[in-house]
Formats: sequence, C-alpha cells, structure tokens
Amino acid sequence: MPDDSPQPMPPPGPSSPARAVLLRGLAIVLLVLAAAAVGRMLLATGVLDGFDDLLLDHLHVESGSPGSRLALLLDVGLSPVPAAVLGLLLAVLVAVLRCRPAAGLRTAALVALPWAAAKLVKLLVGRPRPEADPLVALLVPVPGSSSFPSGHTAIAVALGGALLLAVPAGRVRAVLVVPAVVLALAAAWSRVALGVHHPTDVLASLVLVPLVVLLLDGVLPGRIRGGTTITVQTVQ
Repeated sequence: MPDDSPQPMPPPGPSSPARAVLLRGLAIVLLVLAAAAVGRMLLATGVLDGFDDLLLDHLHVESGSPGSRLALLLDVGLSPVPAAVLGLLLAVLVAVLRCRPAAGLRTAALVALPWAAAKLVKLLVGRPRPEADPLVALLVPVPGSSSFPSGHTAIAVALGGALLLAVPAGRVRAVLVVPAVVLALAAAWSRVALGVHHPTDVLASLVLVPLVVLLLDGVLPGRIRGGTTITVQTVQ
C-alpha cells in the first residue's frame, strides 16, 4: 500500500530577492577579481604597451593650452577630498529632493562602493605609472600609487551613475545621461593627457565601474524605476 504519511518538508532556502542579492554580490566580487587579473596580465606581458604609448603621445597637452587648464581642473576636482565632498553633496541633494534620508544614503553608497572597488583593484595590481618623457614637461607630479585602474575616472563614472539612478527612468534621466557620459570621458581623457595614467587604466575604470554601479543598484534597497520607489519589506 502507498505510504500516506506526511513527508518531511525540505529546509527553506533563500528567497528569490535574497538569492538575487547574493548573486549580484558574487558578481561584483568576480568583476573585481577579473579586473585585477587583467591588470596583472597587462603588467606581466606588456601586450598593450604600444597602444598605451601611442595614445599617451597623441593626447598629451601643452602647458597653458585650454586642454591643459581643463585637465588640471579635473585633476583637482576629482582628487579624493573634493570628490568625497561632491559625493556627499549629491547624496544630500537627493535626500532633500526626495524627502527621504535613505535615498541619500543609497546615493552615497552608489558613489563610494564602486570607487572602493576600483581602489581594491589598484592594491591587487600594483601597476607603475607611465614613464615620464624627459623631453615633455609634466603639468602635475606623478602619483606614487598604483596606476591600474584610474581612480579619477572611477569616481567620475560613479558620480554620474549615482546621479542617473537617483531619478526615475524617463525624460529627465535620458537628459542627464549626456553630462554623466561627458564627465566620465573628460576625466578619462584628462588622466592620459596629463601623463599620469596609461590609456588602459582609464579604459578599465570605464568598464568596471558602470558594471559595479548597476549591480549595486539591484542590491541596495530603495531602487527606483519608472517613478516608483521599490522598498524592501520584511515579513514579521
């Protein structure tokens, strides 16, 4: 006769939202490790050194030129302390406009965490800065920190991404895409133009940071989409 006795229930696994958060967190870790592996490969093989040197020569700016003034402005404005202030101001602005302090904290996290991810890759790679050409006068001192990826480019991308994700999808966000992209590309150009980063350093930030921002957008509570705020609720 068939056994009609109740069967034991399987232990509950993680819910779908929790599983999604875990998967996105794992993806961020894998992205950081992949970026570090690419940086170590570039350092060990020099496979793209010719590409880097070519762009360094072509994008260099002369002292006193309009390009040099813009590059120097970005150098100062996106350095760690001013960049942190910009991130804080953006977070406060979002909190005030949306009347939700949690929205400001979310924006601050979308700026700080991708920036931190880029800093971690720097520590894992340890790539030297471009060698200074004795015939070319550098406009800024060459930093002593690791070159790969570019921190200035990373914070520019993170600021733009956090701004875009702080507004609902629609016309306003579409308009804000333009300044966000311009800021990211200008920061990337300025680091190469000043001779303090290899082009592959800034390219790494342009690829890594947007992906980390998008993954974090699905992890952090309070995501907005199409004008709707999505909050995380717990069942008591």
